[in-house]
Amino acid sequence: MKSTLERSLMTSQPRTEQGSRSATHVRRVRCTKASGSRFSCQVTFEDGSSRRVTARERSDGDVVLG
Repeated sequence: MKSTLERSLMTSQPRTEQGSRSATHVRRVRCTKASGSRFSCQVTFEDGSSRRVTARERSDGDVVLG
């Protein structure tokens, strides 16, 4: 799930020219099941900032934000 969320977050917040120093590089993802196939995830970035996102697992196994 970490790699899926990182790719999605990088698409919505592209990296800057500095690359790896960008806040969009995910350090840790912790998810708890909210209901059914929905999850509430706390995403911590390399710069120490964090963001709460919701994700859901589709019937085909893919994970999507929202």
